[in-house]
This record gives sequence, structure tokens and C-alpha cells, in this order.
Amino acid sequence: MNNISEKLKGKFLQLFKGLLAGSVASSVVLQATVSLAEPAVERSQANTSSSPSPEQVRELQQQIESLQDILDLRQIYIGSPALSGGSPTAFGADFGIVFAGVGYQARTRFGDDDDAAIAAGFGLGNREEVALEVTVTSFSTFRSTFGDTGGISLKAHRTLPNDFAVAVGVENAILWGDNDSETSVYGVASKIFRLKESSREPFSRLSLSLGLGNGRFRSEDDIEDENGTINIFSNVSLRVSEPVSVFADWTGQDLNLGISILPFPNFPLVITPALQDVTGNAGDGTRLSLSVGTFYRF
Repeated sequence: MNNISEKLKGKFLQLFKGLLAGSVASSVVLQATVSLAEPAVERSQANTSSSPSPEQVRELQQQIESLQDILDLRQIYIGSPALSGGSPTAFGADFGIVFAGVGYQARTRFGDDDDAAIAAGFGLGNREEVALEVTVTSFSTFRSTFGDTGGISLKAHRTLPNDFAVAVGVENAILWGDNDSETSVYGVASKIFRLKESSREPFSRLSLSLGLGNGRFRSEDDIEDENGTINIFSNVSLRVSEPVSVFADWTGQDLNLGISILPFPNFPLVITPALQDVTGNAGDGTRLSLSVGTFYRF
């Protein structure tokens, strides 16, 4: 992203020289590139005698559209509704991103008590090369001391051209406390399909993910029989409007259905209610879950 920004900066400085500031740039792009535009504004104000040629305007519009695509892709990772409700996707955090969230379920599988977990994490590296997402989770919340039981999960991921990404990960690579969770190793590929030019349009993005994993991704029968098998998981998400997506998530055991919402336009808070174990293929009936998360880029 830094390399792309430097290239765009050079092109913007050339194209803005002698142009009136804001003549064709949209407010969205100007806000997102204020550090690049301010020097050009000063120069254009100093030289307002010439008007941009049609060729210059077209070229500048192409650069703006290119930058909007880049910003739109960044939304896929950190500023959009959730793509999944239980199984991993290949998109993740890289250096400069920290995140936190809480997950709640009205009752546990084969139980009557509610439960919750709190997680926080950060990214390392560059997603266009190889990035590592690290997540620390406390499984002890309501009925025990926070942090007494928990785990650390790792995901190495890479973003490829055409909105495609791949990842390998280990959920609960490190466990501590009185823990009934298990370590799960997986690989997953994800793809974003741009159904409309802008994510502001209805039904603009379709996300598909497909992966293989052991541990919790195994069927319920294989877990009960302690079979060390590998199973398929997948999810599909449709962005029905800019702040709302709906998803279906096959966890390897059962189907989860949910909706994810960004309620505030200027604050990255994601709220995701979902129904777990919808088909009855696993567990003892449908359960309600709710997750709330946020992030910060520095």
C-alpha cells in the first residue's frame, strides 16, 4: 500500500500542477488523500491563469478511480461488515492495525448457560507480501476470573491481485487454564466479487471463502469418536448496502446465518448477530450469538 501511495502521490503532484484545487476530485478522495492534496492546492492557487485540458481532466479522473478502488479494497479488510460468522476467511490484519471484540452466546451447545469470550489482537508484516495476525482470547468471563482460561491464535495471510487472498492459521496454538477448546489448523482461500462499481451501491460485493481444517472443523461424529480427520468449511457473504452484509457460514459441523452492521459512519464498530446450528446437523438446536468488534489503525 505504501508503494502504491507513493506512485499515486507522484502522479497526483504532476496532474494537479496548474489545476484548480478540487476541480474534479471528489470529496471522498480529497479527505482520504489530504496529505497529498495540500501541497498541490497551494501551487494551484498560485497559478490559476490556466485551465485544465480535457486530456488532463480525463487522466486525473482515471487516477481518482484507481485510488477509490484501492480505498474500497482496504474497506474489505478493516472497515466493512463481517464476512463470516464462525469460520475463518483469508483476509486479516497487517502492521498498524489493532482490534478487539467480545462474543456472546445465549447458551452453549448441549448446555443451558450463556457464555462469552473477549479477544484482542494485532497485525504484523505487509498483507501484499506476507502478514501475520495474532489474536489473544480470554474464554473466562462471566463465571470465572478474566484471563484465567484463554488461547492465542495465529494466521499468516497474503492478499493477491483481483481481490483474492490465501491464509493458513492455527486457532488456539497456545492454550492455558481449565480449557475445553482445542487446537485447530486450517488453510483457506477467499475471493471478493465486485458486483457494482462502488461499495455504496446496494448488493455491491459478494465474498466467498473455502477452506480445510482439523480440530473444531471436523464433524461432530468425528470429534466424539476422536477421529483425526480433516473437513471442509466455507462461507458466503453479500453486502446488501454499504453498512450491512448478510452471510451463511458452514463451520464444518453446521450452518450459521447472520447479519453484520456498521451502525456509525465515522466509527469502526461492527455488530454481528447470528443464529448458530441452524440445520440441526450438530448440537441440540439453534442458538443465538452476538459479537461486537472494533479496530484502530495507527
